[in-house]
Amino acid sequence: SFISPDETLFEAATMSGPTVGDQSLRISLRYGREQDGERARDVSSDLVVFAQGTAVVFVLRSATTADLRTANLHPTTDLGTIAELISGRMQSPSN
Repeated sequence: SFISPDETLFEAATMSGPTVGDQSLRISLRYGREQDGERARDVSSDLVVFAQGTAVVFVLRSATTADLRTANLHPTTDLGTIAELISGRMQSPSN
């Protein structure tokens, strides 16, 4: 249910999530639209979901792979590291 009803799921993989929060999950998706046997829209998404206390956090990186400028915009973006930073800030005392 992470993609639009009018799109096709080409590939999906569930991986171990980063060690953050109470539970975590990492999902990699490839989806889009096909037209005349070719992918008219091709999106690659990496999603980390984790629960911490009463909060559920979604961290998403998504790029249209047909557009190389967008797909390579932040090639070093590591969602695990970002999730760890968010989790740490959630544990910090409020000001």
